[in-house]
Amino acid sequence: MVTDEYGNHAIVPRKRGYISLGYDHRLVNGADGDPFLARVKQLLETFPEQA
Repeated sequence: MVTDEYGNHAIVPRKRGYISLGYDHRLVNGADGDPFLARVKQLLETFPEQA
């Protein structure tokens, strides 16, 4: 919920996405997945809108 300059509350649409990572823990260490998802998030947040 967002409050405008007059104190009115409004529900507004927002862009939102969820990213998950599934892996076999016997082959891949979970600690390697966190930097990967952080990098994907950073790339998506800084992606140019003109592209």
